[in-house]
Amino acid sequence: MKKFKWIPPFLMLLSGAVVSIVMFIRGCGTTQMLLWLLGVMILFYMAGCIIQRQLTKFVTQIMEQEAQEEAQRLKEAEEEQEALHTQENEEEA
Repeated sequence: MKKFKWIPPFLMLLSGAVVSIVMFIRGCGTTQMLLWLLGVMILFYMAGCIIQRQLTKFVTQIMEQEAQEEAQRLKEAEEEQEALHTQENEEEA
Protein backbone atom coordinates (compact mmCIF):
# COMPACT_ATOMS: atom_id res chain seq x y z
CA MET A 1 0.00 0.00 0.00
CA LYS A 2 1.30 3.38 -0.97
CA LYS A 3 0.16 5.15 2.17
CA PHE A 4 2.37 2.94 4.36
CA LYS A 5 5.59 3.32 2.34
CA TRP A 6 6.80 6.26 4.45
CA ILE A 7 6.66 4.42 7.80
CA PRO A 8 10.18 2.86 7.73
CA PRO A 9 12.06 6.02 6.67
CA PHE A 10 10.07 8.16 9.11
CA LEU A 11 10.81 5.85 12.06
CA MET A 12 14.46 5.64 11.05
CA LEU A 13 14.90 9.41 10.82
CA LEU A 14 12.93 10.10 13.99
CA SER A 15 14.97 7.61 15.98
CA GLY A 16 18.17 9.04 14.47
CA ALA A 17 17.21 12.54 15.57
CA VAL A 18 16.41 11.38 19.10
CA VAL A 19 19.66 9.42 19.43
CA SER A 20 21.70 12.34 18.07
CA ILE A 21 20.17 14.77 20.54
CA VAL A 22 20.59 12.41 23.51
CA MET A 23 24.19 11.57 22.62
CA PHE A 24 25.01 15.26 22.11
CA ILE A 25 23.53 16.16 25.51
CA ARG A 26 25.52 13.35 27.17
CA GLY A 27 28.70 14.64 25.56
CA CYS A 28 29.68 11.44 23.77
CA GLY A 29 32.45 11.35 21.21
CA THR A 30 31.78 11.56 17.50
CA THR A 31 32.82 7.98 16.73
CA GLN A 32 30.69 6.54 19.52
CA MET A 33 27.74 8.74 18.52
CA LEU A 34 27.97 7.67 14.87
CA LEU A 35 28.16 3.98 15.77
CA TRP A 36 25.10 4.27 18.01
CA LEU A 37 23.31 6.32 15.37
CA LEU A 38 24.01 3.74 12.66
CA GLY A 39 22.85 0.85 14.85
CA VAL A 40 19.67 2.58 15.98
CA MET A 41 18.76 3.73 12.48
CA ILE A 42 19.19 0.24 11.04
CA LEU A 43 17.18 -1.28 13.90
CA PHE A 44 14.31 1.18 13.55
CA TYR A 45 14.28 0.86 9.76
CA MET A 46 13.82 -2.91 10.12
CA ALA A 47 11.13 -2.33 12.75
CA GLY A 48 9.39 0.10 10.37
CA CYS A 49 9.47 -2.49 7.59
CA ILE A 50 7.87 -5.07 9.89
CA ILE A 51 5.20 -2.59 10.96
CA GLN A 52 4.56 -1.64 7.34
CA ARG A 53 4.18 -5.31 6.33
CA GLN A 54 1.76 -6.00 9.20
CA LEU A 55 -0.36 -2.93 8.44
CA THR A 56 -0.52 -3.83 4.76
CA LYS A 57 -1.55 -7.39 5.62
CA PHE A 58 -4.20 -6.12 8.06
CA VAL A 59 -5.70 -3.69 5.54
CA THR A 60 -5.68 -6.35 2.82
CA GLN A 61 -7.55 -8.77 5.10
CA ILE A 62 -10.16 -6.11 5.87
CA MET A 63 -10.63 -5.33 2.18
CA GLU A 64 -11.01 -9.04 1.34
CA GLN A 65 -13.54 -9.50 4.12
CA GLU A 66 -15.55 -6.50 2.91
CA ALA A 67 -15.50 -7.87 -0.65
CA GLN A 68 -16.76 -11.25 0.58
CA GLU A 69 -19.54 -9.60 2.57
CA GLU A 70 -20.55 -7.53 -0.47
CA ALA A 71 -20.57 -10.64 -2.67
CA GLN A 72 -22.73 -12.40 -0.08
CA ARG A 73 -25.16 -9.45 0.00
CA LEU A 74 -25.40 -9.43 -3.78
CA LYS A 75 -26.02 -13.17 -3.85
CA GLU A 76 -28.78 -12.85 -1.25
CA ALA A 77 -30.37 -9.98 -3.19
CA GLU A 78 -30.35 -12.04 -6.39
CA GLU A 79 -31.94 -14.99 -4.57
CA GLU A 80 -34.65 -12.72 -3.19
CA GLN A 81 -35.35 -11.32 -6.67
CA GLU A 82 -35.57 -14.84 -8.10
CA ALA A 83 -37.94 -15.88 -5.32
CA LEU A 84 -40.16 -12.85 -5.97
CA HIS A 85 -40.13 -13.51 -9.71
CA THR A 86 -41.04 -17.17 -9.17
CA GLN A 87 -43.80 -16.17 -6.78
CA GLU A 88 -45.22 -13.68 -9.30
CA ASN A 89 -45.18 -16.34 -12.01
CA GLU A 90 -47.03 -18.79 -9.76
CA GLU A 91 -49.67 -16.19 -8.91
CA GLU A 92 -50.27 -15.41 -12.58
CA ALA A 93 -50.77 -19.08 -13.42
